[in-house]
Amino acid sequence: MEFAPDNISIKDFQSDIIKTLSDKKLLGNDDHTSLESDFVENLQIWSLSSSKVVGTAKLVVRRRENENDSELVLRFNQIYQEMTLVFAKKKVELLSLEPKFV
Repeated sequence: MEFAPDNISIKDFQSDIIKTLSDKKLLGNDDHTSLESDFVENLQIWSLSSSKVVGTAKLVVRRRENENDSELVLRFNQIYQEMTLVFAKKKVELLSLEPKFV
């Protein structure tokens, strides 16, 4: 049966994601005018069993000024790699990310 894990705070999890990606300069515009709080939509974490935790999220990836499609996709790939690390630190084994390019 699926259930939300007691040991994971969605708010803290989202804050960790934003901090990690901000530190790596992977969010929004170069001048940081985009709202970082809008980056993660619909973050969900749940347990499939006592030992398997999974997560899903929609990520709003804002195109930077003069960023072409290839650069945007490359940045999303970097974001995905960093997100994988954040989720792994929280012991979330499976991750599904849906990009929303704007």
